[in-house]
Amino acid sequence: MPEIQKRKDEIRTRMRAARSAMSATRQEKRRADASIVAYAAAYVRGLKNPHPHVAAYSPLPDEPGNDFLLTALASQAASILLPISLDNGELEWATYRGQADLESGALGIWQPTGPRFGNEALASCDAIFLPALAIDTSGNRLGKGAGYYDRALASIAGRVPLIALVYDHELIDEIPCNDFDVPVDLVITPSGVKELHR
Repeated sequence: MPEIQKRKDEIRTRMRAARSAMSATRQEKRRADASIVAYAAAYVRGLKNPHPHVAAYSPLPDEPGNDFLLTALASQAASILLPISLDNGELEWATYRGQADLESGALGIWQPTGPRFGNEALASCDAIFLPALAIDTSGNRLGKGAGYYDRALASIAGRVPLIALVYDHELIDEIPCNDFDVPVDLVITPSGVKELHR
């Protein structure tokens, strides 16, 4: 196993264990999620476009934002694109039209049922909110390791703000990265919004 991959896997293991421990203390997680969601909604509200279009994700139970993220973003954005995970490791996107419109997808992630769009639809977004297991101070993002988001974002990085949502302990000093890893521009934690130095 290459050294970078080995180091990434070690960080993933630590971050997953920390999230599991946090999920066990539901009150702490709820407070952290509420803060992250409030900062994300405020970020959308502050965008120059008075009718912003964003892309986001439907959080898994252990991910930042939990049940509140999409509702909060929908209250501020004109539209939200959510990813649809395909069996070939690629993402497609569909418009979020409310919780009732979601179905469980290939990876157990809730996804919209409407018409699908390719990654080029992301270029029309004013901001893209991303899940992560960890972010470093240079904007390197550690996902779950399958590369879905890196492939989807490769063509639009630098044109649309990429914003990762993580818990405070998941903002770390350094994450090893490969040439194909797409860094983020900002991170939102329960402590606030932070621009990253790339």
